[in-house]
Order: sequence, then structure tokens, then C-alpha cells
Amino acid sequence: MEWSALSIIQTILQQIPLPSMVPVEQRFPLVRVPDITMAVKEAIARISAFQNINADSHERSVAVAVGSRGIAGIATIVKCVVAELKSLGFAPFIVPAMGSHGGATDEGQKAVLAALGITEERVHAPIRSSMEVMQIGVTPSGIPVYCDRLALEADAILLVNRVKPHTVLPGPVESGLIKMAAIGLGKQRGAQAIHSRGFANGSNDILEVAREVFAKAPIVGGIAIVENAYGEPAKIVGINRDRIEEEELPLLREAYRLLATLLIDPIDALVVYEMGKNISGDGMDPNVIGRFPEPHRSGGAHIQRIGVLNLTPETHGNANGIGLADFITERVRDQIDFEKTYANSLTSNLVNLSKVPITLKNDREVIQAALKTCINSDKSGPSLVLIRNTLELQRIYVSENLTEAVHSHPSLQIVGDSFQLPFDAQGNLDGLF
Repeated sequence: MEWSALSIIQTILQQIPLPSMVPVEQRFPLVRVPDITMAVKEAIARISAFQNINADSHERSVAVAVGSRGIAGIATIVKCVVAELKSLGFAPFIVPAMGSHGGATDEGQKAVLAALGITEERVHAPIRSSMEVMQIGVTPSGIPVYCDRLALEADAILLVNRVKPHTVLPGPVESGLIKMAAIGLGKQRGAQAIHSRGFANGSNDILEVAREVFAKAPIVGGIAIVENAYGEPAKIVGINRDRIEEEELPLLREAYRLLATLLIDPIDALVVYEMGKNISGDGMDPNVIGRFPEPHRSGGAHIQRIGVLNLTPETHGNANGIGLADFITERVRDQIDFEKTYANSLTSNLVNLSKVPITLKNDREVIQAALKTCINSDKSGPSLVLIRNTLELQRIYVSENLTEAVHSHPSLQIVGDSFQLPFDAQGNLDGLF
């Protein structure tokens, strides 16, 4: 875009004053796993298939299914899983279980794992990435069921995934081991088969498919991870296959209780420094920002305008969820890999998530545009909140006109003096995050 021909935009926005900001600490319940290695060891010990050791157990292959999310400590957890399985005489290998992510290609999914720190050198196990699936059944309601061919050829499959609120699905099954079995291991074809039915009944569809996978594939159990609001593992639990459906629901309730949120509500303008698939399936967690791609979910903060300044390197250009924003920088637009982004939306059928918002030259203009377009704000001017991303919400920055709201909330505290937003010569934030 040739900005010299659009100087009217700069003329409009340069009149918008930027408020003074204050740093604020949000405090959440603190529950954490004290020793990841020990927690993984205890989790593996709960899965009966790994405890029935005999001469035939040695060198039996185990496909360890790992997804695309930026789960707290995921590389360390996977490394510990591999080490523990080896100590019991099994031969583990890693399979990506992430539906259509990574551009729905073998190498793309392997690259997603590498961005999360999961490489053969680090976890000491082969990574076998393939988009090839086999149809292993059909659900009672007619959904074809697919599973990763390489995983099916293993003697056992172990799921490793975080249990957390989903961004779209309403119902008892959200993100977790059940969804990984149904969609993650189903790769692009499995994800497409479920998403093509829409999301109103998506939770039940996923459960139907997962039950078929549990019956037909050699899944022995899963390692379920629940995170706290500080980006740390709060629980690591081993679950036998026949107990996954029963034990995942209370873990989901725990995940909801520990979820990091914006404790200030409502907010006129929210500016998100970075978004990406490693942050949330929708780039920004709708449970935080209050914008959902489907009408079946609700929650989060009430926000008028949202601006996004960057994509994370770990998302590899996948900007799924960018359509939840109102404004982005040119930098974000230039970082988008549209093939990966569109592959994600075409598989999920959530096309609005890939629509490109109003694009402006730099961070300053995005912030000014977000403030300018707020309606019926307080006489002191629109309120502004800046966050790094929707996972890291302990330190946020709020405009001075929100200090009363901060003081009145028992879990919020101002932790520094007021300041003016620092910009470099190109009009981008400098040193804030």
C-alpha cells in the first residue's frame, strides 16, 4: 500500500492523543507442579499398559502424540515422557497430532513441533510426521473416522495434551485428550470431517469420533496437562484410555478456574502486542478478549476495539484468528502466510478468522485508530489496555483513567509510575514488551 497517497489517514490519526499509562499486576490463583520429571513419572505409572512389563514389552513401539499449542513446558514434558518410556523398555517416537496445522503438510507439522522446542535432538526420540491417514470407522451419526497411519502402526499410542477451554466448542468436551484423539490424530481429513458439520453440536461429534478411535486404535491412555494463569503446569495427570472421558471433565473445570483473564472490564480499546497459533488456536484466546468465531460461545471481557501489532515467530505465518481484530500493522500483514492461514480456515470452515482487518502503517497508528473509533467513552477519554498476548496476562499496561478500577479490585495492583508510550523513529513500540 502506498501511504503517500493516503496522507489523509495520518492527518486524521495524528490528532488522537495517547493517554499516559501505568503498569498493573494481575494476580491469579497459584497452583504449580513442583517437579515435572516426577509428575511425568507418576503419570506414566497410572497407565496400566506401561506397567505390565514382561519380555515382550521391550522394544514395543509407542507413538507419543503431541499437538501444536504452546503448552507450558511441553518440550520438557515430552522429553520426560520419552525417557520414562525408554526406562520401562519401550521404543517411543513422536507423531504430530494437530489436525490441519502447519499448513497441513508433513514438514510443516514437524516445523511446528520444532518451534515448540520438540526436536529429535532435544527429546531423544524420532519424529515421524505424515499427513497420511487411514479410515478406521464411521460414527453412529455417519461421521467418517480417520487416524494417523504411522500412529496406527505402533504397538501403542499415548496422547499428550493440555486440557483447557476451547474457543468455539460448547459442551462437555473442549480442548484435551478427547479432541486430540478425534481431530489431532485425524489430521486434515479428520478435522475436515468433523468441522464440516458445524460447531453447534461439535462437542458431541468429537466425543462420537473419539469413542470410535479409542475402540479401533491402539491408544492406551493420555498425559493430561492443566496450566495455571502464569504459564506453568498446574497438574500433569496420567489417564487410562477407558477413564479419559470420565476424568477429563473435572480437569476442564479446573482449567476454567485457573484461566488467566482480563480483570478489568469493560475496556474501550485493547492492543495485543503479539498473536499466534502457539498462543491460542485462534491466535488470541476468545475466552480472554470476548470475541468468538461462532455464536455458540460467550465470555471474556467486553471490548470495543482490538488492535494487533505482531505475529509470533512460532506461528510460522499462520494468522488464523486475525479476523477477530479491528486493526493490524503493515508488519502483521507482511508476516501472514496466507496458504497456511487459509488451509486452517478452509478446514475449520471458520472463514471470518482469516479476514484481514484495517491495516495501518505502524504501532502508533493502530493504537490511535483503536482509540478514535471507540463510541460513548467516558469524558476522560477512551480507556486503553496493552497486553503482550492472551497467555501472559500477569503484567499489563492500562491508561490512567482506569486507575480507580484497578484500586477497587482486590487482585489488581499498580506496580510502577505513569509513563508515555515509548515509540521508535518508525512509530513502533520500543522496549515495552
